[in-house]
Amino acid sequence: MDIDFQVRCRGKLYENIDDAINDYINEINPGISQIKLDRILKAIHLDVFENVLTGVTYLKSPVAPLSPVTIRKKGHSKPFLDTGILLSQFKDEILSETHGIVFIGNENERDEIAYYLQEGTHKMPARPFFDFSEKVLSDIDKILLEDL
Repeated sequence: MDIDFQVRCRGKLYENIDDAINDYINEINPGISQIKLDRILKAIHLDVFENVLTGVTYLKSPVAPLSPVTIRKKGHSKPFLDTGILLSQFKDEILSETHGIVFIGNENERDEIAYYLQEGTHKMPARPFFDFSEKVLSDIDKILLEDL
């Protein structure tokens, strides 16, 4: 049996109880705008990208140097850079109204290589570049406090 009814809540008329509840939740906790969420994702993306480009950890300290064998093999001593493919795999994406993600794409297994760089292996020390720096946390605070 279908029953159609409307819900009156706090002076507004809704088609169903879910709409009334969602409206109330959004009113007391509106979240952040898509513009701000996108700017936050871009700030994180850029910070992690710069870490790799400049060879520092997310704490902005130099990463462990490459071994002499690795330097001979690569022909240089830049810790994260070889052909530059890793840099082109940084991505960010808004997933919903309140969630986004910054990640390294899986083309050419760069996500796996990034994992080894981040966590280290039994042969290679960890070089943790993918996390929140104090700078990016400060940037996020500024974005959240801005009026749009």
